[in-house]
Amino acid sequence: MSLDPAGWDELKIGYCGRLNDLPLLRCFQVAELSGARCAVIETRYLGPDYRREYSRLHSRTFPHVPDWAHRIHFFDSELDVSQLTTLPDEVGYLGYVVVRPPRLSAVVKAMLVPPPDLRLAVRTAVAETIHLFGQELSVVAVPFAEQDTTLGVCAHAAAWSCHYTAALRRYCAPLTIAELAETADASLSPHRAFPNQGLTVQQLSDLFRRHGTPPMFYMIGMLPHAELPGQFPPPAGVPGADPGTWDTRIVSTACRHLNGGFPVLVGTRDHAFVLCGWWREAGQIRLVRHDDQQGPYLPVNDPLNDSLIHPVTGAPRDYGPWRTLHVPMPPTAWLLPEAAEKKAGVGLLAGSSALASPLATKLSQEVPSLADLAAQSALTFRTYVARSCDYKAALAARGHSNATVAMLRLTQMPRFVVVVEAVDRNARQADGPCVVAEAVMDATSSDRDPSWIAAWVHGATCILEDPDDPLAVRSASAPTRVLSGGVGPA
Repeated sequence: MSLDPAGWDELKIGYCGRLNDLPLLRCFQVAELSGARCAVIETRYLGPDYRREYSRLHSRTFPHVPDWAHRIHFFDSELDVSQLTTLPDEVGYLGYVVVRPPRLSAVVKAMLVPPPDLRLAVRTAVAETIHLFGQELSVVAVPFAEQDTTLGVCAHAAAWSCHYTAALRRYCAPLTIAELAETADASLSPHRAFPNQGLTVQQLSDLFRRHGTPPMFYMIGMLPHAELPGQFPPPAGVPGADPGTWDTRIVSTACRHLNGGFPVLVGTRDHAFVLCGWWREAGQIRLVRHDDQQGPYLPVNDPLNDSLIHPVTGAPRDYGPWRTLHVPMPPTAWLLPEAAEKKAGVGLLAGSSALASPLATKLSQEVPSLADLAAQSALTFRTYVARSCDYKAALAARGHSNATVAMLRLTQMPRFVVVVEAVDRNARQADGPCVVAEAVMDATSSDRDPSWIAAWVHGATCILEDPDDPLAVRSASAPTRVLSGGVGPA
């Protein structure tokens, strides 16, 4: 199907007209913004997501419901029917949407590349390979799904988005939304499990845990704070007001996890959605969300006063105060990023004060200490969880010296580490190398006493081999600034 204006109208007429068209309309808009010029529709798609839902739900209802779905593939070039079994190499694949039969909620599952204006902002995208007429196609996207309103509701759709992201990274085995709904512990809710009335906070935590991604849980109003130079002071709170209207730590807490590529599930009084990215606009952090009732890749302009105008229809949505955050994590990523940031920040500040002046003399160049940057309001910290193999692989591309790369790559590390970077705000604003120091912390250590693995401060690399001598191995060399290793722009 050619996606000229008439083609888009035909697609919308054929698939819309449901109780809630907003998610599907946004999916179509995302594909259009990404440059979709052709749609290929599998009209009898027997994928596991809808088939499992059909078996558990639709096969038991009084009205007849088809047991198949449609899968719509989007391409950035025109395709002729004769090319479908031998796709040209130059054709760009933009992803797909699996659509339920008429009268039901539309989107079973979608994997669509982010729209161009948010492509750099999206931090949690993962790669998926699918097959079309015997040919492999790959798409890098954030998984999206819409609730069916009976078997699975908003919390299931949001949980599945987080779960499938982890599954595509091979942290756990993949499950469908129906399977997640079936395995939620009904004893943790006063409501009956079917038809589903939603998931409690305890059910969500248990669901993630039992499927291999035990979550870090945060209660808005009780969020941790690292209390380091360059950070905003913790909010004082407003007596009688909902914490979701004043707890400014929401943004920093979410960004620490998004910087590592981990999605954040947000719970409000009556809804759940997923944060999948952030960007900086006019000095403010804006977040990106997937909302199963509104669509994928939508902006969060102010989490303390959260509302949305739908980009297709202009329909308003008031979310109300945020109450909880769930961050599903790999089983061996234990250390809270906030705890790692607090200890590493103090250590990096001390190390910088001791090393900056000698290094400036040795390298014959100005090396301002972290304390100097803090005094100029130019210091901030960026923290994220990463696989140690990914951290090591990126060292050279980030600009580290050969000596530093060799030392860190030969250092034994657990599977996951927490990386804390000291960032020069001025260098970041100039889009140059902005990391002046970084710490690598053991993700299997305790929040009460995070363990160091290595540190890099102004070009000096320190490896913790002996707990009594944390600077036992040291190599000093240029450069004194490198690129950030987190996901997306710093």
